[in-house]
Amino acid sequence: TEQMKKTDEQIKKTDEQMKKTDEQMNKLIKKSSEYDGNWGKLIEALVEPSVLIQFQKRGINVNETFENAKSKLSENEKIEIDILAVNTDVVIAIEVKTTLNTEDVDRHIEKHLIPFKKFFKKYSDCKIYGAVACVKSIKGAIDYAGSKGLFTITFDNETLAVISNKDDFTPKNFSQ
Repeated sequence: TEQMKKTDEQIKKTDEQMKKTDEQMNKLIKKSSEYDGNWGKLIEALVEPSVLIQFQKRGINVNETFENAKSKLSENEKIEIDILAVNTDVVIAIEVKTTLNTEDVDRHIEKHLIPFKKFFKKYSDCKIYGAVACVKSIKGAIDYAGSKGLFTITFDNETLAVISNKDDFTPKNFSQ
């Protein structure tokens, strides 16, 4: 019976330690998810100041940007665009990712660009262009985005964010 008491005590200690470990893991998971969300905000903050200049260099004279542009038609129908660059006849909807993959490109087109005018009626007479911005990309994602008619915004050594499409790139107009 003495051995059983020792075993019971050891089991209790192990249970207590496991509970503490679970609590610590849950705290770490929560902190990690907060950190991940902040990465996206940081990348948006790095991209946004360069947007107007970069598109103006490409002959698209956007003169305003809006971060986290949201529209809600109903509880199930809502949209959020990371950065909108606009002027009186052009809107560029920019999706910002830390790491870009081809699924992100398709999602941006399907969930943001195609239904854009339904959500943002005040831009119904504008050309709608799309762009993706990222720090890094999964192999082929940048080229894939370009092939789908999206501007691609990446980082270089001289300025923060630059449009990386070739000079002869023609963006797709998603307003049609």
